[in-house]
Amino acid sequence: FRGYTIRATSVVFSPAGHLLACGYSDETVRIWDIHKRRCLTILRGHSNWVMTVAFSADGHLLASGSSDCTIRIWEVATGKCLNVLKGHRDQIRALGFQAEGGKLISGGYDQILRTWELDTGQQTRIMADHPDWILTMTFHPHAPALVTGSEDHSIRMWHARTGELLTSFEGHSGRV
Repeated sequence: FRGYTIRATSVVFSPAGHLLACGYSDETVRIWDIHKRRCLTILRGHSNWVMTVAFSADGHLLASGSSDCTIRIWEVATGKCLNVLKGHRDQIRALGFQAEGGKLISGGYDQILRTWELDTGQQTRIMADHPDWILTMTFHPHAPALVTGSEDHSIRMWHARTGELLTSFEGHSGRV
């Protein structure tokens, strides 16, 4: 992947491991074939840096979150934008698809976790308990748990279906 001069801000492997999606400072997402080391498609539509990308568990969908405060849902096979999700008031830094249930969770500089229904694009839940930026998230592979890391030096674990805060891990000396 040498020779590309635009800043990559986020990278993620597809569930099957043969694709790599990258968000870039030029407002695009590129999907790369890692074996052939070539770009398969360039996804355009954001109006500011793409800060985070996430594949759905089946690899058919890709979500991208941007400094333009929007999330775009892309069909990987065609590169078509299926939906634009709006509701965040600042850049989006973390995205994750729930393994079941057709939902996406997002977080960012507005300190709010939002749950979205993929079929309608509507917000179904807002969780706001970080007093600072949400920078990263991951789902537990075998339980309905979501973990977030923040500028506030904490890690928090949530019940992914109910939004209940389960526990906090405090004491880090810097952002997570």
